[in-house]
Amino acid sequence: MKKFSVPALVLGLSLVGALVVSSEAIAQQVQAQPAPTATLKPGGAASNLKLTMVRGTVNIPASVRTGQFASLQCNQFSGYASSKAQTSCDGNSGFCVPQPKWTRHGQMSGNISEGHCNYAIIVPASHAFAVNGTTDYNPCGGSGMTDVDTSGTGGWMSVPAGETKTNNFNITSLKAACIN
Repeated sequence: MKKFSVPALVLGLSLVGALVVSSEAIAQQVQAQPAPTATLKPGGAASNLKLTMVRGTVNIPASVRTGQFASLQCNQFSGYASSKAQTSCDGNSGFCVPQPKWTRHGQMSGNISEGHCNYAIIVPASHAFAVNGTTDYNPCGGSGMTDVDTSGTGGWMSVPAGETKTNNFNITSLKAACIN
């Protein structure tokens, strides 16, 4: 078996800074294990695998894609699903904002010049969630993001195990949210 040493592990902790843990604080060596592999054959058991998904078409009209957003392509957008169930805060945690228990993302595809993109997201079966659109495009040249406004997202929904739900929606505006 091949062995290698771990030089350093860097853990980023949001809101409190970063913590660096040296290799002396963890095991000196880690054994590399080969990843398990499988061969899938057409018509085999894996072809019966049914994923639980939400998919759809997202309308992104040319009127939204102007100015600094004119060159955006479908692959710069993602469909985003977030659970209705939220984390809880105990009374001793100080500042705490409940967060979705799970989130899932799926990069959009298609030709944006046609005015729409497509998305598909694998989601946990029978768990309530909402879908939205997002992008990691930063028009600010520094710290910032793009605020994506949507309509027609369908509210809370769930998908039974092994089924696919279609949920189309619209991106109605893109705005630069710069912190300079």
